[in-house]
Amino acid sequence: MRRGALRLMAAPAVVLLLAAGAAAVDYDDRANGNWDAGATWETNDGTYPDGTDDTATVDGHNVTVTHNIGPLGTVTVAGGTLKVGLDQTGAGPSAVAATGGTLRLERAVDWDNDPTLTLDGGTLYVYGFSSGAMRWDDPVRVASESTL
Repeated sequence: MRRGALRLMAAPAVVLLLAAGAAAVDYDDRANGNWDAGATWETNDGTYPDGTDDTATVDGHNVTVTHNIGPLGTVTVAGGTLKVGLDQTGAGPSAVAATGGTLRLERAVDWDNDPTLTLDGGTLYVYGFSSGAMRWDDPVRVASESTL
């Protein structure tokens, strides 16, 4: 009977460990670089923002998106620059906020999640696209101290 009790007690511990591995990560930039380079982000495991509930904050460096951003939580540009230099399709983030930094859209953006774009003290640059267009189906909120 004791042996069975030990097995039952060990099983929940395994489930808890597996669930903990799926937790969202809050990424903060630590260096200039590409979005998909682990060295760009303050994590110890070399990963980059690419999970449904992950959040990413660019607050002092220049980060360049060089691949499609998968499903993601909120992307905040609080300082520095986030440059979207590749046509964006697929899921994308659930929200994008420029609260003091610069968001540079240099290519076509067509994210399935249709994120809300909020400018509150940040700057948005939209450059001429060689093909495609920027589509933002959800609200764009612009505060008075922002530049569009």
